[in-house]
Amino acid sequence: SEHDLRAEVAELREKVLTLNHSLDTTRSENVQEVTMVTTQYHLACSQRDEALQRACVLEEQAVFHQTSLTNLQIALEQFQQDREGYASEVVDQYKRDMELMREQQSVTEAEITKLQA
Repeated sequence: SEHDLRAEVAELREKVLTLNHSLDTTRSENVQEVTMVTTQYHLACSQRDEALQRACVLEEQAVFHQTSLTNLQIALEQFQQDREGYASEVVDQYKRDMELMREQQSVTEAEITKLQA
């Protein structure tokens, strides 16, 4: 009957509206989910980039400190060599001075001996 058909059409129309609403809700939820995942992805990429940048800065600092340490070690070795060289020169000069004084003492003693004779 027409009444049954109208009721069935109304029921089908209601189901279509419900399905459309459900579909719209699902689409909206999916869009929100995609937006949230995209935001999390961009945040993770940003954090990764910042971490890489910090790692590069730390690596540059490590290289700088290593170079500074190497330069300090070279300077220390040079200082030690210079100090040892200076000490050696001082000792050699002292030995020469002592030898000269001994020679002068011998000459002076010889002159005294001559004068006493």
